[in-house]
Amino acid sequence: MLVNRRVAFTLVMLAILVAMVGMAARYPPDARFMPWVLGIPAIALCLLQLGRDLRAARRAAGEAQGERRTVRREAAMWAYFLGLVGGILFFGFFLAVPVFLLVFLRQWARASWPLALGLVAATSVIYYLVFVQGLNVALHQGFVTQYVLERFAE
Repeated sequence: MLVNRRVAFTLVMLAILVAMVGMAARYPPDARFMPWVLGIPAIALCLLQLGRDLRAARRAAGEAQGERRTVRREAAMWAYFLGLVGGILFFGFFLAVPVFLLVFLRQWARASWPLALGLVAATSVIYYLVFVQGLNVALHQGFVTQYVLERFAE
């Protein structure tokens, strides 16, 4: 709505300036000098402002659709993040991270199945070698995984 008012105001100013310069064209050369010196640059600036206003109006129309798309993408990213955290808590690092990575590569990176599976296998091996073998870090097993392993151990 604000953009429409700006366009209307710019058009009114443009009409006044064009009328002023047009009327000054009938004046003697010494008398038309000042209206032309002020009016012609002002007309150019009004045309520039009109172009900016019209561009802003198109951008504002596109932003409403782009804003919905951005909110949807942000919600999806939060869901992925919370899914990763929940997956690690319930199923452990070595089950949740490969599943998360596979889903992420397929959905967001649009990776092919062979590439996604290869990357998941390679990163799983790297995680195991770095954390378990190299650093001797005991990563979280997950509550569900730990429960299932305890039940089968009995």
